[in-house]
Amino acid sequence: MTANTTLERSIEALKVGHPEEALKIAAEAIAAAVREHGAGSPQQARALFDQAHIFVFLGELDAALDAVTHAASIAATDDPSRRAQLDFQKARGDLLLKMGRFDEARAVFEQNIDGRRAFYGEESVGLAHGQFALAELLLQRGDAEAAEPLVELIAGSLWHARDELLAPSLSLRALVLAARYGDERPMFEHFDLLSREQQQLLLQSLLQMAQNAPPEAAFLALQELRERLEEFDSPDVTKKGITPFLEALCAIVELQHGVAAHLKDEARIGETLDWLARHYGQRHAIPQLLTVQMRQARFKAAQGSLDAARADFRAIAERLIDGESIGDDSALALPLLCEIAMFFASQADLEQADALLQKACALAEKQKDPRHLGNTCAAYGLFLQHHDRGVEAWSWLERAHDLLQNEGFAALQLRLHLSALLMGTPCGCTPQTDALTSELERRVRALLPQGLLGALRIHPIKGIELSLSKPPNDEEKQHLQRAILEAIDQIKAVRIDKARA
Repeated sequence: MTANTTLERSIEALKVGHPEEALKIAAEAIAAAVREHGAGSPQQARALFDQAHIFVFLGELDAALDAVTHAASIAATDDPSRRAQLDFQKARGDLLLKMGRFDEARAVFEQNIDGRRAFYGEESVGLAHGQFALAELLLQRGDAEAAEPLVELIAGSLWHARDELLAPSLSLRALVLAARYGDERPMFEHFDLLSREQQQLLLQSLLQMAQNAPPEAAFLALQELRERLEEFDSPDVTKKGITPFLEALCAIVELQHGVAAHLKDEARIGETLDWLARHYGQRHAIPQLLTVQMRQARFKAAQGSLDAARADFRAIAERLIDGESIGDDSALALPLLCEIAMFFASQADLEQADALLQKACALAEKQKDPRHLGNTCAAYGLFLQHHDRGVEAWSWLERAHDLLQNEGFAALQLRLHLSALLMGTPCGCTPQTDALTSELERRVRALLPQGLLGALRIHPIKGIELSLSKPPNDEEKQHLQRAILEAIDQIKAVRIDKARA
């Protein structure tokens, strides 16, 4: 059995939901390598490295680190095992970086570069692969000055070899230059010289790396590439049709929008939304256009431009109710109508909100989808309950619960509100949390590491909202997810006594 076959079998076991079987296969492969080739053999190192992959897939990063550290520590006996050892060492640095242990990762990468230089030689592809990992770490840590000479060496080495890492190296170089010099063009002067396949790889790698790069540098690098791609993209689709970069352009502008939001740059937020609206409008992609227009309306509301937001929301609602432009896409229309109704309710326009929710419920009835109908009934019931119309609210919430009783968060929220109606107490949407919310918090807190959970409440639309006392590490994130699911499973047994006094 080869190591690759072992890893493939383990991954297949994971895909069908059998993590214990995946770990058993990996452990048996290690035992077989020791039995057949001896402890400390290159075969044992490879099997340990495969086991580390499985631990990573399972989110068990400490166990993965132990396995890959053991693999990298096994002495090499020939050139193939030395090459593999250098790869294991680099993978150990990658894992430390993923775990946020930056200083340790940097030390491992620097040691790995020394080993690669001795093994592969200067200006080699093998050395460039190790330098790439260090340059990426330096960029993430804000040290673009130290990263710049590295990325120039990397790009030069890989350009002549046309290695698979060439496109990512050019993306990394652009991000480093943007971090170092701002909007000093060009950053992508080699883009037109790449093959179409390499151009697509560059786009994919930039979209990925920009998410961990300094935000301003990410925005500027994305902007230059966006402008280059726009030269290929014609709004006159009747003449030019779909360009090879159409999907990438949308992804770039979406990522720019996220960066702008992170930077709280209102001008850039508005510009990226305007671009997306114009883009989808020119192509008559109505569902995508309506979604972007909703984001524009929310942005205007957040800026305090309430009259403009009202006009936008009203126009979107009319188009959704008309239905001709989006067909029977209730998955889009119903939640948007409910959100628009909640906006008008927040502006004390209860008559408009009530009318929109009634129309949403009528549309949901026609769609014959239990989940969409349940969610829409729930939205109307909550609106009625929150505005002291409890008698009317009960029937809508009860019907929603009948439709969504097996839907986890939704069912739990509805039980909260039905319970509050029965007892005449505030629902979980008020600052006064009720007994059921308190019980859920108690159970989650009991299952978490001490001091991690700050507070917890249940919101009727957003689901469970919680605050943490500190950023969780990967292990704590797993604890948190399991704790919430276990607590919900326990509390789902709570029954609503529907008997009325």
